[in-house]
Amino acid sequence: MNANDIIIGTKLEIEIPEYIKSFPSQTSSYISQLLDVADAKNITIAAPMSEGRYKYLSAGLNIIVYFLNQRQELMHFNATVKEYKKSGHLETFDASITGDFTKIQRRMNYRLDTVLECKYVTVDDHPSTREKPEFKEISSNDFKSAFTKNISGSGLCLIMDNSIDSGMMSDISVDLEGMGQIRVLAQVIRSTSVENKKHEVGMNFVYISPQDSSTLTKFIFQKQRLMLKNNLLSKK
Repeated sequence: MNANDIIIGTKLEIEIPEYIKSFPSQTSSYISQLLDVADAKNITIAAPMSEGRYKYLSAGLNIIVYFLNQRQELMHFNATVKEYKKSGHLETFDASITGDFTKIQRRMNYRLDTVLECKYVTVDDHPSTREKPEFKEISSNDFKSAFTKNISGSGLCLIMDNSIDSGMMSDISVDLEGMGQIRVLAQVIRSTSVENKKHEVGMNFVYISPQDSSTLTKFIFQKQRLMLKNNLLSKK
């Protein structure tokens, strides 16, 4: 893949590694747009913006560019700013692509290792063949606490005090750390004992609403981006 494969007008997110290293607590990500493609390695982008203000990019500055391709896959590449231009009210920057195009993993079966607080209750009266089950009203006292070991768009692994038999169903609420809660119906596919008398229970989602699925996907993307940022910080 090269610059010619990106559609003119595609929204871009610009990240500046130099700023991440120097000012880790400040904004280092800016919104832009692809305005022109000169050739496979050279592009023109709109002046990045953050909080309604343009961001000036000096010549020679290294940047990371994120975008969604035509398959809605999250991609990124490294580039170097070449030149600033202004035409009327339009401010632009020419940039030269210096690295390969890389896809950030976002498949439904990508499992993000993260610890999230959960509440669950077994509900063995829900058949797994139902496409859109109705969540029942359940007393808060009936829910038990657990936390995730990992989570994906298609399932999760919980660490809990009690074991659940394979094939059993659970109604689970997951706290996505500031992005709200999602509620899923999941079926146990495995359960094993681990240290400290805990149990590791792997589950596949039987039902998750489109809205909660979208929220979960955004959460996973956000965590992936944070990991990339932390990797940059560790290399300074």
